[in-house]
Amino acid sequence: MKVRASDETISLLTDYHCRNKDALERILMGEAHMLWLGDFNRYHPIWDNLKDMRLFTNEATEAAEKLIKVVANARLKLMLLSGTPMHKHNVTKHWSRLDQVFLLEHSSKTLISCNTLLGERGINMDHLLILTELRLEIDTMIAEPILNFCNANWEEFRAELQKQLNNSPKLACILDQAQLNTWCKELMNALQETIHAEVTTVKITTKSKHWWTKQPSQL
Repeated sequence: MKVRASDETISLLTDYHCRNKDALERILMGEAHMLWLGDFNRYHPIWDNLKDMRLFTNEATEAAEKLIKVVANARLKLMLLSGTPMHKHNVTKHWSRLDQVFLLEHSSKTLISCNTLLGERGINMDHLLILTELRLEIDTMIAEPILNFCNANWEEFRAELQKQLNNSPKLACILDQAQLNTWCKELMNALQETIHAEVTTVKITTKSKHWWTKQPSQL
């Protein structure tokens, strides 16, 4: 049988699913979405006009069933209504349906609309545009301020740290684990108090750059 132009695409999609089963399980559990769309170059009564019997040759049906099998294995559903015209033949001027939109079943709940734009067909274009609109919600996190060590004045930081250490209990020597733990705790407290006193905070935004320092701001 003559190999159609889109057979290679279907083979690549099938191969991708075989090689990424673990990652795709997250999609099938509803944690992500998957969408297939484009010109699959297939005629079949499922999506074409049932009255246009000239399209449904044995060769065309066999080729379309390959796509149907792959789509079923991927648990995808047809989103564009069956019978929706998509492609106008340049010679016969007959309409057919070569372009498809497939979406996971759980993702179909996010579908707002999926239809062709008949009035948007450009000059010499034989395919119509498809407008697919989905309602996708993305979880957002509120960024908490972080310590801005880049702008710290380290001379003042050392002076404050020395002040905090002078206020800590003095140990002539460390004789056991308990004394070591106590001194480590005092040292950490001194550091935290110094940081709180001398290091400012900065609020992370979408425009924040980790490499930005005081020098570019001054320039």
